[in-house]
Amino acid sequence: MCTAFPAYEIIHACWQALSQAAPEHACAGWGKPMHPLTAGDDGRGGRYVLYHWLGLAGSGAVHGRDGFNQISHLVSLGGLMLPNVESFEQTYPIHIIRQSFRCDGGGPGKWRGGSGIEYEVDVKGPGEHAFRGEGQGRPSGFGVNGG
Repeated sequence: MCTAFPAYEIIHACWQALSQAAPEHACAGWGKPMHPLTAGDDGRGGRYVLYHWLGLAGSGAVHGRDGFNQISHLVSLGGLMLPNVESFEQTYPIHIIRQSFRCDGGGPGKWRGGSGIEYEVDVKGPGEHAFRGEGQGRPSGFGVNGG
C-alpha cells in the first residue's frame, strides 16, 4: 500500500492545481480508497482471499455531468472491473446483505459527486479480516468551480 495511498494525494494535488489553469476541465475529488480483505477456508477444502470491491467510493463531478456513484480506485482511473453480487456469492462463502447507493453522499453543486456505496456482507464461517484505509480521518472529496 506504500504507493496506492500516496498516489491519491498526489493525483488530487495535481488536479487541484490544474483546475486553476483550466477550470472547464476540472475534476472534483474522488472518494479515498479502502481495502477490506477476508481470507479463510472456503468450505470445499480450499482457501480463499476476498477483496471487498463491492463497497467502493464515488468519483468527483466534472463540468457537464455528475460523478459515478461507484467506481474503481483512482490509481486505475476507474478501470478495475467491479464484480457482480451473484458471482461473488457463488465464488466465496459469503452472503451480500446490502449493496446500495448512499443518499446525499455526493455534496452540493450544479453537478454532484458520486454518492458511494453502502455495503454489508455476512461471511459464512471463520475468517481473518484486514482493513486498510489510510487518510480516512479527513475528507477526501473536494469541490471545484464553486462546488
